Amino acid sequence: MASGQVHVGFLTAQQYAFTTVEYPGKVDVLLTSVRNAYNAQVSNGVIIEDLDQIVANANTAGYDASTNSAHKVSSYYSMLLVRNEDYAAYQTNGLDELKGKNVATQSATSGSGYIYPSFLLSQNGMEFVTGTPNAANGEVKSTVVGGHQNAVLALLNGEVDAAFTFFDARFHATAYAGWLETNGLTDYKDVIAATKVVALTTGIYNDTISTISSLSDGLRDALADAFMAVIATDEGYAALQIYNHSGYLKAEDEDYDGERELYKFLHPENE
Repeated sequence: MASGQVHVGFLTAQQYAFTTVEYPGKVDVLLTSVRNAYNAQVSNGVIIEDLDQIVANANTAGYDASTNSAHKVSSYYSMLLVRNEDYAAYQTNGLDELKGKNVATQSATSGSGYIYPSFLLSQNGMEFVTGTPNAANGEVKSTVVGGHQNAVLALLNGEVDAAFTFFDARFHATAYAGWLETNGLTDYKDVIAATKVVALTTGIYNDTISTISSLSDGLRDALADAFMAVIATDEGYAALQIYNHSGYLKAEDEDYDGERELYKFLHPENE
């Protein structure tokens, strides 16, 4: 695409970030794939962008991690989760409370389970280590726990002090059955009630459909309309399941500012 040999590309958000950082002015985002918003992300029919408000909604009594098919979003988040009894310390000290703690993560290649959390830590003067963490140096121990729901279980069982998972990994019909039974509980919402969200990372953006910048506005509009019309058909929807896409929204380049900051964080040698 940067050389003009290909006009349209299905790019992940990080591929788009790479291209716009390393080949500025060559590629423009056209569409983003979408997913259903969580009800915690919606207020009065409008998608909430304020992360603190989403966190507050997720910590409200009665929150059930349900989604809203009437509202679509182009990104999701990683969340930092703690047990109820530890939450007050984070309210007082903020993310600094995480220094020296043992945190459940996923492998180093997981976006929501490690990469975006590591960026969040860096933004707050901290970093993951695998050995004994030195709180004075802003170190946080990363303990890999395979599976996001297993990371939540490790937190509930006191094996770790906190957990990074996708928002909201607490919604699952069967993953927590054993813990619920052991504790005389029956509803996955009891997992939500036993934990609190401390923070969300920057948005983890969905896949894009992007074009080379030299395409005319008219052609770009026609391509956008065509892709949105195709995925609205049964045949088109089936074909695009190769990418697990279920719908599209028109996208703006500024939506990917956070992705570019993450790219620069991951590739300081390119600065």
